[in-house]
Amino acid sequence: TVAASGALTVSMLAADLTVQYADPQPWFQLTEGSQTGISSIMPQKRNPSALERLREISSTVIGEAQTVYFVEHNTMTGMSDYRGPGHALQAAKTAQQMYSLLADVVEALDVRVDRALDEVNRDYSTMTEVADSLIRIANVPFRIGHHFASELTNYGRANGKMPKEIPYSEAQRIYKEATEGQTLPLTDAQFKEALSAENMVFNRHGLGGPQLSEIERMLSEHRARLSSDTAWTKRQRDSIAAATAALDQAFAQLMTKAGN
Repeated sequence: TVAASGALTVSMLAADLTVQYADPQPWFQLTEGSQTGISSIMPQKRNPSALERLREISSTVIGEAQTVYFVEHNTMTGMSDYRGPGHALQAAKTAQQMYSLLADVVEALDVRVDRALDEVNRDYSTMTEVADSLIRIANVPFRIGHHFASELTNYGRANGKMPKEIPYSEAQRIYKEATEGQTLPLTDAQFKEALSAENMVFNRHGLGGPQLSEIERMLSEHRARLSSDTAWTKRQRDSIAAATAALDQAFAQLMTKAGN
């Protein structure tokens, strides 16, 4: 179940990364090299072969995990059909290959920050932040802030402007119309900040958020957990090795006594 759950997440990530290849100007691609291939018919095209392998192997993990359930479902209590090395352990081994390939894919990613930021701005992704800023700064109900942000989006798209290009004077006019005469309670600087994608990320302070400080905290916790698990695994392996050696020694002694 753990292997299949992890494979689902990896397969979705691989699919999301693959979608980028349909864009003439993607946010990110795999760096050309061992993780890519050249199209057999289009010389200019670079195929994301590693992503194709990652999708395939993640699907294989899910299939092998399901095989365990299929083998187990018609057994009586105590039967060990599903415990064979060709079932659960195989899924775990394939999952290990999957994560190894995932590490290679992440290492090969070429993230184009400017392109990503441009796409976020063009998609008006910061409009929720505008409504949230009105709540935080002026205690404006979200329903009103949401309506204003929606009208702001309509204006920007109709006039071919990205959020940061909307004049403050137009924002004031739109807010007044959306609220039947009220004055926009954000200064020019606060309005510009609310439209900033960078501000939208770094202004978040909740647990599990995208801000760098929170990401570093979560990574630190996972590294500590991984280190603890690695140490525990080593202790268990050492203990098993010592027990095996003691068993072999005791058996040898018994054989010596039997021979005498």
